[in-house]
Amino acid sequence: MLPSGHILLKARIEGVEGNFIFDTGAGLTVFTKTFFDKLKSVKKEDGGYTGFRATGERLDIDLYEVRDFEFGPLKKPVEEVSFLDANLGGIDGIIAIKLLEHQPLQSTSPKTYSVSRIKNRWRVSGKWQR
Repeated sequence: MLPSGHILLKARIEGVEGNFIFDTGAGLTVFTKTFFDKLKSVKKEDGGYTGFRATGERLDIDLYEVRDFEFGPLKKPVEEVSFLDANLGGIDGIIAIKLLEHQPLQSTSPKTYSVSRIKNRWRVSGKWQR
């Protein structure tokens, strides 16, 4: 967990590992442009996404399809994401709760977190271990 209270986890996309904030309030997974540019099999989708920052600032962004998204024990062959040209201070992006949209989720409150699957239920708890 970051001093700000954000949950920090590792994920791997197309074999590229990064550090991400897991944000249960985010509607879309977003990478930094630096991380996004490391991915080789990105496919731009038709259309886009309009979201709003907590400050009310409107964001109109393109949508992309990435392959081989690994987040703890979760492995998705394809996931919809976008990117922002922003410096998040060593953090490679924000993973949205949408990644687990079809999974029951249980959360506890330790200082560091992991994602695990127990009896068809996803759990965010404990210390991240790879």
